[in-house]
Amino acid sequence: MLISDQDEFYINIIQQILGGDSTIMDIVRELEIEKELTDEQIAARLGIRLNDIRRILYQLYETRLADCRRVRDEKTGWYVFFWHMVPDRINNAIIKKKKAVLNILKERLNYEESHIFFKCNNPNCARIPWEIATESGFRCPICNNDQLESVSNQDIIEFLKDQISNLEKSIK
Repeated sequence: MLISDQDEFYINIIQQILGGDSTIMDIVRELEIEKELTDEQIAARLGIRLNDIRRILYQLYETRLADCRRVRDEKTGWYVFFWHMVPDRINNAIIKKKKAVLNILKERLNYEESHIFFKCNNPNCARIPWEIATESGFRCPICNNDQLESVSNQDIIEFLKDQISNLEKSIK
């Protein structure tokens, strides 16, 4: 069995890769039970619109978690697609997702390292980069009450570096 109800890890991975749509897991479970189904069969079993089923199947296909076999219908001449899960590819999908997160973290690290931040004493106000602080005359542009003071972002930089290092190790 590819995915059981108890296997939260794979369920979370697939939902993170494709989004939080509960229909995704319903489709995966149907493909797990029958091994190979057409989009029409899945739609009939789940009572979901065919277009929604196809959208999700194409998402699974794009991430290479599912594949299909194409057969020409002799009567109509149309192609019928038989869909199935490819569980061996989940590791590749996980690595691809990790690389995307790694790129985001690197961009954020670059932003944090290349900016100086200021903040007022109001805990509801956010940090302000140098450019915005100078434009506002070093007064908080959010609450317009307090004078802005320089704040260190070293903790954020160190956290990002640790996360990047951990992700790079897990990808290798």
